[in-house]
Amino acid sequence: MVNRLYPLVKWITDCQNDILLLLNIYDRRPSIFTEQLIYGGLAAQLKFLSKGSTKEVDRALKEITEFDLPLGAGKVASKLYDEFIRGELGITDLQVGRLKDYFEEARREGQGSLKGEQALEYPILDHFFDIGKDRYLSFPLIQFGDFDGVVHLIFKNTDIFRFSPAGVWKQLIRIFSSEYENLLLGWELVGSNIQRKSTVRAQLEYLTSKEYEEAATTNPIFRELRYRQYYEGSYDYLLKRVDLNDIIPDQFKDEHRKRAIISILIDSYAHNISAHSLTVLKWWFQQRAFTDVEIQNLIEELKEKSSFDEWGVSLRDYLNRRFPEEYSLESIEEGILLQVAHWIKIVDKRREIGNYLPVRDQLPSLAEELHPLFKFLLEKGAFWSGITRDQQFGGEMRNMYDILWNDFIRNPLYLGTIAHSEKITKLHIQIRIYSGRRYPAESDDFIRSYELEKDEQGQVLSGTLATINVGGGENDKTIKHKYIIPGTLHDSLKAKLETFEIFLPGGVVGKHSLFTLIENEIRNVKHFQEPDLAKMRTDGLKLVIAIRPGNLSYEPHRLTNKPLYKIGVWLGHETILYNKGEHLVVKRLETLKKDIITQDTNQARLGGNFQDKICAAMLFNNSFISVERRVYERDDRYYPWLRSAFSTGVDQGELTETDFEIKNSNLERAKEELTEPAEDKQKGFFKKYFHLWRAAPLYKLESLNAIQSENVARFKIVTIPDDNWKKAVRELGVIRILPEESAGMQWEEAYQKWLNIWLKEKEVLIELVHGKTAVGYIVYDQQQAAYYNQDDYLVLDNEVQENYAYYTKTELRFAHGTNPGGAEAKLGLLAVRNHGVLVRKFFDNLETISDFDRATITPAHILELVEVIQTRICIFDKRVADRITDEKRAFLNERLNCGIYSEDEEQWETIKKAPGLSHYHFIIMHLSFLEAMKNNEGKRYGEEGIVDFIDEQIGDQLGDNCIFVVTTGRGREQWWRKLKDSKYMTHTTFRPVESLIEAVETASLKNDDLELKFNLVKTLFGS
Repeated sequence: MVNRLYPLVKWITDCQNDILLLLNIYDRRPSIFTEQLIYGGLAAQLKFLSKGSTKEVDRALKEITEFDLPLGAGKVASKLYDEFIRGELGITDLQVGRLKDYFEEARREGQGSLKGEQALEYPILDHFFDIGKDRYLSFPLIQFGDFDGVVHLIFKNTDIFRFSPAGVWKQLIRIFSSEYENLLLGWELVGSNIQRKSTVRAQLEYLTSKEYEEAATTNPIFRELRYRQYYEGSYDYLLKRVDLNDIIPDQFKDEHRKRAIISILIDSYAHNISAHSLTVLKWWFQQRAFTDVEIQNLIEELKEKSSFDEWGVSLRDYLNRRFPEEYSLESIEEGILLQVAHWIKIVDKRREIGNYLPVRDQLPSLAEELHPLFKFLLEKGAFWSGITRDQQFGGEMRNMYDILWNDFIRNPLYLGTIAHSEKITKLHIQIRIYSGRRYPAESDDFIRSYELEKDEQGQVLSGTLATINVGGGENDKTIKHKYIIPGTLHDSLKAKLETFEIFLPGGVVGKHSLFTLIENEIRNVKHFQEPDLAKMRTDGLKLVIAIRPGNLSYEPHRLTNKPLYKIGVWLGHETILYNKGEHLVVKRLETLKKDIITQDTNQARLGGNFQDKICAAMLFNNSFISVERRVYERDDRYYPWLRSAFSTGVDQGELTETDFEIKNSNLERAKEELTEPAEDKQKGFFKKYFHLWRAAPLYKLESLNAIQSENVARFKIVTIPDDNWKKAVRELGVIRILPEESAGMQWEEAYQKWLNIWLKEKEVLIELVHGKTAVGYIVYDQQQAAYYNQDDYLVLDNEVQENYAYYTKTELRFAHGTNPGGAEAKLGLLAVRNHGVLVRKFFDNLETISDFDRATITPAHILELVEVIQTRICIFDKRVADRITDEKRAFLNERLNCGIYSEDEEQWETIKKAPGLSHYHFIIMHLSFLEAMKNNEGKRYGEEGIVDFIDEQIGDQLGDNCIFVVTTGRGREQWWRKLKDSKYMTHTTFRPVESLIEAVETASLKNDDLELKFNLVKTLFGS
């Protein structure tokens, strides 16, 4: 500090001789709890003085630097402080003192000797000054309207004329205030302070208080130096400085939190997946593996005890006729014996060790159960990449049944082993649908009574969706064990769950955030004791998932199109709700309110509660790093992103369930309410609640501030009044961005306007041909999208038909996809399943693809089908291309405008020439392929060269109907940082490669070409 103040004082006063600044300033170390002053900056001034130091001076300097001076003990400082605080210190009360008088008074008080600070000050001042002649001036050091110490300015007697006028004193006090305040703001960015929030903010708040207003008008120093006017004029500047200072500790905290998020969620893998499920599965399958010697010995035994000629010849000969080219007769016989021997060994092992091997001894393979497990582990990799990247580009819109049944429940080997540490291998997944609250409730009410919903047949929608059982049972004598058994209410629950369209931010990332929240609840079985566990082993563990459509808490009265789904998850078994005098719902919420990193060491807080908190934040805010965000109104209302609750169960007579639910805003009142009962321990169902966003079709963005209150990414189409807003909306991953043209625009009208922008051809005729027979026509132009079956089309006016003849024609020639080998493609026909997306998703009154004579389709579905068929895709990704044969890829490109290529630069150059990149709507490229290409200077583009790549390779061909999509399975984001400030940002986005692979694989296994195109289009649009 003195490095700045020392030369400044000499410059302002035009002093040529030595001066010395003795600064008595507040000790601001956190460990100091009393008000005391320290000496600051003495040693730093030696370089300014004309005289060198001595050993005695050095000793005194060392000791005085470590000397603590209680605020009331300083000879001059305490007097100035007392007068300042009492409001009795004015400019004219300051005076120039003599060093001689100062030390003589100290000697008298010390009975002839100097003590305390004077004993240390004397050798320093005596060396550099003439104590008999020279002078000093003491004045208060003021920072942000408060006393912060005293400045003692020592100078030569010959310079008294420079330091005596009151005008100089005013100038010095102001200079020291200004410089000291700036130094305080600078100190906040030095050393460990850089990781802490600004302490100056509290001082600025003081400047706006009534207390300071009174002091500024009554304290003589404040009044005479016009401090109030100074701070009023400087307040915005000072506040901006503090805000900027706070950005840095926030960035430090964010970096620590990013690492903590990775650590916490990897701990979830290590706990739920590795330590529990995979450990069990590894052991089970290890027991199903046998050495070649064991199997060969058993084969010999089989041959001895039962001749193959007696039981195996017919099977061998049948297989030989079926596979005449693949295997020799001897190989088939060997294979049969090998499979039978394996089966016998597994059964023998199970009989030998009993229930220690719960996976059933099967003759059929476990491929049906294993591939969902491998898919789950693959997607976990994409999930972790999303964590490290944490820039979620849009998401996926899926119905709740599809997510729960196809992606969650159909993974029995994993779900059925999470609770194996407690020897539980049966899991009942129950769904409970709430229609709404029975009684209106204020937002902070504890008591919430929910009515159970009924379907049109009067069936209460609360029951078992599925039972997972990997252990079988003593009475299970089947060869093909049923790992997943649909529940008695499966069909009713399915019908309702399919109406719940949810938005999953980041697609697979959001999906596994949801799954982590559910999986963690299964692991909470560890908190139960016997005999409850024994009953669970016999009857199975009940996992309840409750769903209720809801409003945002700051717009509670919306009656339709409610934006949220409130999701409850708990184990359907009563538990004691108090632990050591503390209620579980209070304890959980207090834990969740803690930062995910410790305050002092910034270490990650591990455990299921923090995993839940991070994943719930991701689902609500589209970002993991938002987990500790408290910036917007929405944050304050929903932090810490989960709510804690308990109930005593469903009132079967009233068909209601009453929860005691607490959240951040009513936690303190809940602690008073939930005192431990003196009698029996209270039991109940211990719950957690979080929120998912409802996927919706259309949103009119009226203000950029709405991005903070809404989840704009959950909408299929977003209209904007200002084209400059496109960047902000595109960054959220929204592709369908529409200029606002008219108020009250409905979904179909908006979709039509979007396609008018998106499609390359503005007039399209799509002919649907089943085999060789035309069955219908889809007509699209700038005014309409319509469907005609064959009979209706033929009776159209000749003039209309002639007009349609000029439209760009697309022939969709298809047949029922029965042969995975692609026989349909060889006939020039698209493979389409009877129960595939064309029948299930788009058309009504259509049982199979042979029933088009009575098929109907809604206007919205016509538009969507046109978008799927006419959107042109070009993918350069090896892993996606490897899923499809070369012949099939060529066919898909020709028939469905779906070009899928390996990472081949020659192919890339060919495409650029013909048909040209402007031909496509989506150009998808794997990041590693992009990086490896050479720029115009012959150097690799690399990740940071993405802007140059687009400049040189694609250029201005990107636009509102041509989007560049980067894909990778890694969590890299440097490319996006480089791209964000470029002109290409509004026409570039990202999709995880795992999502593209899944889109292709799912349809390929079903042998449905149209579904493959549909899956890709939906993955790229996000809906």
